[in-house]
Amino acid sequence: MIRRAFAVIAATSACVSGPPLHAASARAQVEEMLAAGLSALQLGRFDASFVAADAFSWGTGPRDVFTSREELSRSAPGQPFVAHDVERHVYLARDGQSAWFWEMYARPGHLVRHTGLAVRAEGKWMILAQHTSFAHGPEIDKRDEQGTLPDLAPVGDAVGRGADEIAGLLRTVVFFDHMMAAATPGDFVLIGTDPGYLAGTVVRAPDRAGENGPRPRDGVRAGLGPGGLTAWAAANVIWLENGKRKMGPMRFLYVFTREDGHWRLVQNHHSYAVD
Repeated sequence: MIRRAFAVIAATSACVSGPPLHAASARAQVEEMLAAGLSALQLGRFDASFVAADAFSWGTGPRDVFTSREELSRSAPGQPFVAHDVERHVYLARDGQSAWFWEMYARPGHLVRHTGLAVRAEGKWMILAQHTSFAHGPEIDKRDEQGTLPDLAPVGDAVGRGADEIAGLLRTVVFFDHMMAAATPGDFVLIGTDPGYLAGTVVRAPDRAGENGPRPRDGVRAGLGPGGLTAWAAANVIWLENGKRKMGPMRFLYVFTREDGHWRLVQNHHSYAVD
């Protein structure tokens, strides 16, 4: 049950005041950019012009990690396909300089999830961080239990200027109660049947330093959007129990927005990547 819950996208939109004057137009431009990128993929090619020069990208395979537009442009093109049942959502930051998005679509044999952070750069909208994954079923859960998932290409440590706080947040919001606290308003509380089941922004976060649970495996990458009102962080994560692997590896991409002096989690996409 827990493993299945961790194999989905969690995404929430921010309710912020004072949107830019042309917010609808900006969202439409981001949607057009995403649609054009998907159209290129359906033709069996990738258009790197939609990606920022220093963009971070995860593809669907275990070795598909790219840390720049140049790296991504050298990746092998995929096979043509036809996408259908496309669902796409875009949420604009208050200053109109960045936007987070998520889209899902079906293609033969797969349900595809694509999430990330887009920014206004070089006179147009481009993707700064993105995560593409396939949905998987019980057969991958079984491989996880058996410890036979493929190893993931390391992301390495690379924290952009001003993003140290975001890198630190990633190491805590991988815990579910911290994620709930980071994604909900200040008056939210979650109380369960277990005596210790208490989560929410109003709850003092426990010290997780020596506890079992999810841990970044090979570094953390993080960066800020232009204007400093959005941020992203990525890591490969495994779950530990008594010092040994219990679950994973999985890939986590988080997107945050700055509200009232605090970072709020607005997107969490985690996935398995298999051959």
